[in-house]
Amino acid sequence: MASSSSEEEPIPSPTHEFSKYQATLQRAAAESGKFAAALPSKNDLSFQRTVDRKLGNELDACSSRILGLANQLLGFINAEQASSTGKGKGKARQLVDDEDVVERYHELVIDVLDRVFENVDSRLDEFSGKKTLAVPLPEKPAAKKEPDRTRRLDHNLTHAASLPKPQLKFARRPDNTPQVWKHSLQSKPHARRPLEHIEPHPYRFEIANLEYPPGLFEKTNPRPVKSFEHTPFTWIDTPAGLSAMLEKLKAALEIAVDLEHHDYRSFNGFVCLMQISTRDEDFIVDTLSLRDELVVLNEVFADPTIAKVFHGAESDITWLQRDFNLYVVNLFDTYHASVQLGLPKKSLAFLLMKYCDFAADKRYQLADWRIRPLPEEMLFYARSDTHFLLYVFDCLRNELLDQAHGQPNNILDVLHNSATTALNVHVNEDFSKESAHFLARKWNKGLWGKQLAIYEAVYEWRVRVAREEDESVRYVLPNQFLFTLAERAPKDAAQLFNVVQPTPPLIRSRAIELINTIKKAITDYGINEARKAEERKAIAAHGAMDVDSGPLANVSLDNDGQLIDSPSSAGTLFERDSEQIPFVATESAFFGKIYPSESAISDSLHRDIVQKIHSTLVITPSVPEILKTAKLSKVAPPTSQAHVPPEPTIPTEPEQLPFVPASQRQPLSTKFAEFTSTPAKHVDIDDEEVVEVRDPELKRKSKNKKKKEREGQDTKSQLAKLSLLAAAAPSASASPEQAGPSTIALAGKPLGDEEKLELKKRKREEKERKRQEVAEALEAVVPYDYGTAANPLDEGLDESGAAEVPPKKRKVGKGGKRKNKQAGSHASAFPAPPRQLTMPKSGNKSMTFKS
Repeated sequence: MASSSSEEEPIPSPTHEFSKYQATLQRAAAESGKFAAALPSKNDLSFQRTVDRKLGNELDACSSRILGLANQLLGFINAEQASSTGKGKGKARQLVDDEDVVERYHELVIDVLDRVFENVDSRLDEFSGKKTLAVPLPEKPAAKKEPDRTRRLDHNLTHAASLPKPQLKFARRPDNTPQVWKHSLQSKPHARRPLEHIEPHPYRFEIANLEYPPGLFEKTNPRPVKSFEHTPFTWIDTPAGLSAMLEKLKAALEIAVDLEHHDYRSFNGFVCLMQISTRDEDFIVDTLSLRDELVVLNEVFADPTIAKVFHGAESDITWLQRDFNLYVVNLFDTYHASVQLGLPKKSLAFLLMKYCDFAADKRYQLADWRIRPLPEEMLFYARSDTHFLLYVFDCLRNELLDQAHGQPNNILDVLHNSATTALNVHVNEDFSKESAHFLARKWNKGLWGKQLAIYEAVYEWRVRVAREEDESVRYVLPNQFLFTLAERAPKDAAQLFNVVQPTPPLIRSRAIELINTIKKAITDYGINEARKAEERKAIAAHGAMDVDSGPLANVSLDNDGQLIDSPSSAGTLFERDSEQIPFVATESAFFGKIYPSESAISDSLHRDIVQKIHSTLVITPSVPEILKTAKLSKVAPPTSQAHVPPEPTIPTEPEQLPFVPASQRQPLSTKFAEFTSTPAKHVDIDDEEVVEVRDPELKRKSKNKKKKEREGQDTKSQLAKLSLLAAAAPSASASPEQAGPSTIALAGKPLGDEEKLELKKRKREEKERKRQEVAEALEAVVPYDYGTAANPLDEGLDESGAAEVPPKKRKVGKGGKRKNKQAGSHASAFPAPPRQLTMPKSGNKSMTFKS
């Protein structure tokens, strides 16, 4: 607390004596900070409250007074900001308690004070003349607040639950029956071949034989895009407006098209909106109101002289066929162009950002486009999909031409891929049992037995209810609950509602029907398994396979020579009639007696397993050997003679070859082009010869020394060969028939047995002679007498044992060398240990203080 004298001192006026006022204010702030730092911690104050109730009351009163003052100041600042912005008083932000001070102090106090100080600093600069404006700037309108695209859209925009179904008002009601879709086109504008209803795609010939306009292959400067405010926009929901738009589209060379689709509250889905843009105008067509009148757009969509620019048109093409009988000729898909250019991303949002610097709000992509009237945000998003698309089309064409150095090859590839997309034909979604299994694999769910039966039954029930109610299967029952019901198998409605949370409306209204479907699936599964078990017991009791029952009847082979597991009617392996039964053996040579299992193994799986066993194993010797040939279809039965099994052949041991060192191995004969290299003849090696393996890590000798040793070895080998020649050959003038074995060997002919023995004998004698020389050299070595060696501990003592005075060491200058070093001097017996790496280096190594 401040002293009484300081409290009585008057506060200087900030307008007349600002320097004194500033000093007083700083002194008061410093004292307040000093006293605040001296306060004990919160835990100590809490303890003091429990000891002294009076102190607790004083602390509460002081806290309330400080909070009141802070809230009063915040009220003044909020009122000033509200009057300056013209938004009224608004809701005051105040500090309520100590927790509010801890959690929101930065927001309510520090941020507010920072703004106040910035305003004060700016006003002081203006007052002192440091900040002046030469020309007053006009007041700018308040910038439009950017939407927070990280937040999810309102649920009413994504799923308008209270909205009535628009398909109930369609003149041509959607067809949900599981039949093949066919077009109902009655006229064919721009036809080069008459309309044929048997053709699934009526414009197939026109698309396949299209001659593209030359302007598509010319490089042009992209036409700048006007802003949304300066581009005319028309909402089309009447036949008159549709006719006026059609006349404008006929005069264009390129148009951009996009669709908005809805499929959550409909079984097949329907198009809700169509966006079309030209170079000068944007159109949005209400396809819910003009569903049956839009077929007239074939006059533009099928016109080969007008390019239709889509992005990712694979779904749009089939939706146009299904809902409006519209077909696109001369399609340019910017997705295929982005793929051809190898762009890092292929989405429309990426293309708009890359070429137009426009960030599309893709949250509205999954909005409920049935809403009427459309909110302003959704209308803006729908316009943006086609407003910039023609500019992107120009940029992509120029880049495709630049990539091909002005040639139209890349553009032709894009047009070819786009034409393939335009040739797609609408096909109704498949809801067969195979699609159910595909969905289970997609969700990585392994279902079998009773769970698989329940899953298939619930999947079929969901599709049937969705067709009846004209709702999507996801609306009837989400995919994750399909597997939950298969695993949990609820027995009543209460368990069903507990498992499926939140419960969809159709599940709540048809709960009993779904429970009965699950119960019926379980019952049918039990009956089917009991029938299979009885069939397996009957097969096992009848003895399906007797290995000693007689000769083999007619057996069929497939094209690969494998045994076919369906016996013929003339005679079977099991001596049965033409009825096909699974292969079941009552006895096996490997496993003994076999009894049929009660497990739920399907007949097809069992048949596959037995087929694999029969194709790889010979059950008994009585079964004749079947040759694997593709030409034979049947094998004739064996004769009445007893079948004698072939004698088992005992494999002979492989011939053992002598070890040959790597240095003496010769490569095989290789052929390169017309040259052929033949290896040298094999040289016999003494079995007792020791093979020396050199360590690759040892240091290599110098090149000169290697060369000398190599020359010496070559000389020795040549002398040895000559000596062998001299000993074996009787005369130099002898005929080739009288020549010795060495001469024949050197001439390229193989040596005989006597010559080989002679060579081995001479090698052993040479080795024995070398061993004797090494032994004699070792005996000549004089052993070292360690008793005469000097003791290092006696160094530095004279003959009497007195310590010798070491001579003075001469100082050596910086960078110099020691001079007059004695010849017999040596290092100390106990040198200093090496310096640790962690020790700092001495001296001014960095030259920091060098002048």
